[in-house]
Amino acid sequence: MGLEISTRVDDTSMDGLPDVLGTVVSYWHEVRHDRFAPTWADFHLDELDPQVVPWCSVVDVIDGGTDYIYRFWGTARGALQLHDMTGKSVRNLAPLELAETVISQYAVIIERRKPIWFSIDVVVDETRDFTYQYLRLPLSDDGKSIDKVAAFSHNRRSFRELESMAEAGLDGGHRK
Repeated sequence: MGLEISTRVDDTSMDGLPDVLGTVVSYWHEVRHDRFAPTWADFHLDELDPQVVPWCSVVDVIDGGTDYIYRFWGTARGALQLHDMTGKSVRNLAPLELAETVISQYAVIIERRKPIWFSIDVVVDETRDFTYQYLRLPLSDDGKSIDKVAAFSHNRRSFRELESMAEAGLDGGHRK
């Protein structure tokens, strides 16, 4: 049995959004003012709850979504996955199925132009399955196009359980 990945999207009620991420959405609305999304200059990671920033990433949207390059890769993500993706393409994530899933989620953000809560179910084999959850938020410097996306992960598992996910190759490592 190969790796199976499926995604659920909630862009209406954000049911199940943890309180700490609810504050991120509230902050996003506050700093966007009357625009559809805030600018990167207005969206200050240092103004967010310090427990969410290490699990955050921010990508630059290249040519309307032909690629996504990590501008920021949180320290907890780096510690867990044993590498830093800053300056690298989402396409370099491993395994390939994960990279394709993340790229498709960024495409949804560009299409819908609003915060979206994603839940990603991964089945490795008959004994190992995991759920990743991400809040993805569009950012726009020109007020028209999405040029960055901030992503905040939420994990209900212990750091050791997350390490076992990385060891299984679900989000650990990257392709050159």
